[in-house]
Amino acid sequence: MVDRFWRGHAVALLVGLALATLTFAVWRATLSREKAQLQVLIGGHALALQTELETELRERIVALQRMADRSAIRGGTPLRDWEAESRAYMADQAGFRSVEWIDGELRRRWILTRERLDPGPESDFVEGWEEALRASRARGVPEVSRVAELEDGEMVVLLAYPILGVGTSQFGGFMSGTFHIGELLQATIPSALRSLVAVEVRSGETTIYSSPDFSAGGGGIEARMAVRFVAEQWTFRVRPTPTLLAAQGTILPLVLLMGGGLTTLLAMLLAEYAARAGRSATELGRHQATLEHEVRQRTVELNEKAATLDVALEAAGAGVWSWELEAETVVWDERAEALFGLEPGSFDGSYASWASLVLPEDLPAAEAEISAALEKKGPFRVDYRVDVAGDLRHFVASGVTLLDDDGAPRRMVGVVIDVTRERRAREALVESEERFRATFEQAAVGIAHVSPDGTFLRVNQKVCGIVGYRPEELMRMRFQDITHPDDLNGDLDGVDAILGGERASYEMEKRYVTREGKAVWVYLTVSLMHEADGTPKYFIAVIQDIQARKRLQAQVQEANRVLEARVAERTAELARSNEELEQFAYVASHDLQEPLRMVTSYLQLLEERYGHQLDGDALDFMGFAVDGATRMKVLIEDLLEFSRLGTRKEERGAVDLNDVFEEVCSTLAVSAQDAQAVIESSDLPTVVGDRSRMVQLFQNLIGNAIKYRSDDPPRISVSGERFNGEWRMAVRDNGIGIAERHAGRIFEIFQRLHSDRTVPGTGIGLASCKKIVEGHGGRIWVDSTVGEGSTFRFTLPHATMNGEET
Repeated sequence: MVDRFWRGHAVALLVGLALATLTFAVWRATLSREKAQLQVLIGGHALALQTELETELRERIVALQRMADRSAIRGGTPLRDWEAESRAYMADQAGFRSVEWIDGELRRRWILTRERLDPGPESDFVEGWEEALRASRARGVPEVSRVAELEDGEMVVLLAYPILGVGTSQFGGFMSGTFHIGELLQATIPSALRSLVAVEVRSGETTIYSSPDFSAGGGGIEARMAVRFVAEQWTFRVRPTPTLLAAQGTILPLVLLMGGGLTTLLAMLLAEYAARAGRSATELGRHQATLEHEVRQRTVELNEKAATLDVALEAAGAGVWSWELEAETVVWDERAEALFGLEPGSFDGSYASWASLVLPEDLPAAEAEISAALEKKGPFRVDYRVDVAGDLRHFVASGVTLLDDDGAPRRMVGVVIDVTRERRAREALVESEERFRATFEQAAVGIAHVSPDGTFLRVNQKVCGIVGYRPEELMRMRFQDITHPDDLNGDLDGVDAILGGERASYEMEKRYVTREGKAVWVYLTVSLMHEADGTPKYFIAVIQDIQARKRLQAQVQEANRVLEARVAERTAELARSNEELEQFAYVASHDLQEPLRMVTSYLQLLEERYGHQLDGDALDFMGFAVDGATRMKVLIEDLLEFSRLGTRKEERGAVDLNDVFEEVCSTLAVSAQDAQAVIESSDLPTVVGDRSRMVQLFQNLIGNAIKYRSDDPPRISVSGERFNGEWRMAVRDNGIGIAERHAGRIFEIFQRLHSDRTVPGTGIGLASCKKIVEGHGGRIWVDSTVGEGSTFRFTLPHATMNGEET
């Protein structure tokens, strides 16, 4: 009976078996394609969430680091400042359950929650947290505790950042934060993804966060990432939600399965009932047309979803790759090729080509991460660098491992992102902070940051060397505490002027009182830094030690004092000498001239009475005696006048030299007329001086020009001009001239170039001119040519009277 049935239905059964096998293969391939596409999409979302979570965790680490650094710089933070700063961080960054200030003995001093600020109990740490704090204190690095579950079921973790002294390893406690794990992670997931992906985070074997629909999601699709939080590593699992599965899934596999089954059945019926071939063929054609329509419609939907995924990857700047493990072939999309600087389609698809692009020192670590992922059959994330057209770029590649039916790794798929800009920005920030610290600490002058109330916030070692305090001691003090009382008001006036907007900075010399109680001089320059809203932030004080300069100034002042005392003593001696000289001059003028008058008188009387009895020689001898006595009298008078030049008190004032010139010409009118002299002048200036001395000066110079004339009638001109801030005067004549070798000594007393018989004189006139000019702050010289004449030049300082130029 079986043989008869087989023989009757063999063709139909064979046709049915063949079509059923083909239908199953197409159905499974379609399912695998949709799953792979969804796996890539979930991998991209997981990478984005991983990056976002690492950024959020890093921001909270940086927040506590800043607070710890400020506390270290200040040697302790005022409670109100710490509370304000902590509240600002809690408001800006989700996840803070509390911020704590823990001292060096692991005692909580203050705990700030969203509701209030409380003194902390000395020790109420969750089990294991004190161990993390002790490890952080011993190593001097930040530490994260194990995740703990509180009585209310809330998962929390402690992050502690040690407070270390500036430039030292001195330990000052912790700035710590306790975080709601759920709130932190919930804030990390963008709202646009919360309905699309379900997330679970594990710390070791402990689930520390799970989305409500994580267990219901997945559909066999999952991406895993590793997130590092200081020294702790969390496993990050991402699955599609039922909503995303419903949105991404298609009925194409079901249509293919149903269509294939129907086709199989129809084929079997067609073979079985050949007699009904016409009607069955028509029915089969109708069903095939319906099936083709459904296939085309679902193909369009798949293409639309693929385009949506492509837009998302483009926005993220991510390139997609797929690695067939058995064939060792790698497929990159155009974005991946562009990231590596390759032309579209130029990548040859070999693993070796990718490895040749990676920087040699980064390749071993990258391959180790890939091997570990293959061994664990899980996700991986690897960082490496690539030289792209001479520019060293940083890449992050993430992927998941797909398994075959036997559970063996078959393929890896994932995305690659260029993170160069973020990495360089982070490195630049670290470098900038390190450079600032080095510049601040190694500066050749003292630098301090001071709060508006005067409290030292940060000081370098140079400041400590000047005042003798340690950094932690200074940061518990105000600048008012170490400023010398006599200098404090000036310092405070400068601070008030800056805070009031009257000036941008101020400078002053002041004294600090050192730790030993000694006063030390410094040169202080102060300016103010502001917050973004214009609120005063802190003062920057640059402090230069000028103690050595002050000691030198004191030595110079003492030397000046001694010198001034000696000058005063010498001045007194000169005054006494001048007084004695005046007395001598008076005696000379009286006691010497009186005998001369007697000699002259008696000789003249002798000539009158007995002249008729004397011969010619006797009369000549008597004439010589009278002439000698007369010359002696003139010499004594000139010498007396010369001595008075430096002793008589001068009356300085504005002197119009035009008036002086007129007076001198009037005095010398007789001698000028006898010599047929022509005397002229240009417009002469008004100078500051003693008028009588100016008359004497001009009279001597013009008189000499008349006296030392040549055979031609004298022509004398007087002029003045401005030159280099002073008046330069000139008295020019056409007289006999002076040899160049005698130009210097004619201004010396009693130095004459002619005998008294040739040209009468005493040799005191030009010496008096020199003394008068130098007494007015000028100088005198002569330019002369023998036989052509002389020009006597002298300068008088350009001065003012009552603020006006003369």
